[in-house]
Amino acid sequence: MEYFENGKNIIRTGFVPDEDLVAIYNLASLYSQP
Repeated sequence: MEYFENGKNIIRTGFVPDEDLVAIYNLASLYSQP
């Protein structure tokens, strides 16, 4: 996360309902999950 200015450009959404996932994936530059 240091590469991304200590997380200033990272959004941790928490739970996202299934119907919102497609829109979020389409807007994302990168997707990561644990």
